[in-house]
Amino acid sequence: MKKNTLTLLTIILTVLLLAISATALSAPATLDITQQPNDDFSQTITITNDGNTTLTNLNVGIAPLSGFNLNASPSNIASLAAGATQVITVQGFIPEDIDTRDNPFTSTLTVSDGSTSTSTTINVNGKSQLKLKNVEFEYEEDTADVDDGDEIDEIRRGETITITGEIENLFDDREREYDIQIEDIEVFLLIEDIDDGDNIDEDISVGDIDADKDDTFEFEIDIPNDAEDDEYDAILEVEGEDENGAIHYLRWDLTITVEREKDDIRITEAFLDRDVLSCDRRTTLTVEVTNYGSRDQDDVSIKVENNLLDISERVRPIELDEDPDKKDNDYKAIFNLEFGDDELSGTYDLIIDTFIDGDDLMDEDILRITINDCKDTTTTTPQAPIENIVEQHEQAVGTTTPITTPPIVTGGATIPTQAIITQSTENTSLRNALFVLLLVLANIAAIAAAVFLITLSTKKK
Repeated sequence: MKKNTLTLLTIILTVLLLAISATALSAPATLDITQQPNDDFSQTITITNDGNTTLTNLNVGIAPLSGFNLNASPSNIASLAAGATQVITVQGFIPEDIDTRDNPFTSTLTVSDGSTSTSTTINVNGKSQLKLKNVEFEYEEDTADVDDGDEIDEIRRGETITITGEIENLFDDREREYDIQIEDIEVFLLIEDIDDGDNIDEDISVGDIDADKDDTFEFEIDIPNDAEDDEYDAILEVEGEDENGAIHYLRWDLTITVEREKDDIRITEAFLDRDVLSCDRRTTLTVEVTNYGSRDQDDVSIKVENNLLDISERVRPIELDEDPDKKDNDYKAIFNLEFGDDELSGTYDLIIDTFIDGDDLMDEDILRITINDCKDTTTTTPQAPIENIVEQHEQAVGTTTPITTPPIVTGGATIPTQAIITQSTENTSLRNALFVLLLVLANIAAIAAAVFLITLSTKKK
């Protein structure tokens, strides 16, 4: 019985050893190759005989990729002893018109003797010649240098974020065949589901960038007022096409974390109706505050202050709801400001603060107002005495009639003005006409008399 059991165990062990021997050839699971367009590549992998017998006549094959000219060498391994290794070289070419958005391009390398085999997945990537660098997220709490895979946190709802960066063309302008311009470059920004389930989706056209040159881009986005406390996936993409038709594509995956504070009252608008005053020293200040926090507020106040101008005005209490969809989520206050004539001319800062619970400062803004001295801007033009004008017109053509025109208003002063309109009477015109007619007749008569006398004198002779 014991002998039979031992025999059975020996058979089982032999089968296991044969099975191990059948799967004793190993190779890396993947080989990743990355090279720029219009360039050759060469990379190696190492296979190992992990069994306890020599393997012979191993064939090396690689699946073709259109346009990549893939090949592996050696194509045959005559013998590979137990525990031995063999280096295999994979070579090929990246097409000049590759679309890097389609990366990776996949092939399979197989080594087999017919009964024992191993394989490696070959991932060929056309290297985009566009590079993102010096990317920054600027927001109220911080300015963050950002790279692929980073998380940008402490973003508040309702906040404006400015995103800047540079795009570089990595082609080498020192080599003629690689002095390649990348054209029609665009930058895309996507933040998923942040706007009540909708995306923020922005794009910017950068234009063309020559080899070894760079250009800048800038986004300005507003985080929605009702964005929930959560992490949001963000994607930053760059894309352009070079003069050979290759598409260069680059993608960064980021995370934006919105954090809603319990107490967060902000001044969302502040402006003066007039910020330069002179003679009329009155103006209106409008201030709007909004509750971005996670709880309702029942004691919010707005204060406007300047010690030099002896201003200190406060509005309280103000109730603000935490729900951005409610009407009471914000409040607008209007301050009517008036400054006395004894205030010195100059430029002053109006300090605008908002508080909760008395003196717990939430936000501050500063507006500048300029007060100028009041100066009389009225101007008049000297006129000749009205009597002289009338007398001159009477001497020229006869009688005159003064006509008073409406007043002219300039610089706040009213200047009455008179216009002198000259009018000739009908009698004067008639007398002038008769006088001319008589003068003409007299001349005719004189000429006729002269002709008569000359004729008479001639006959007597």
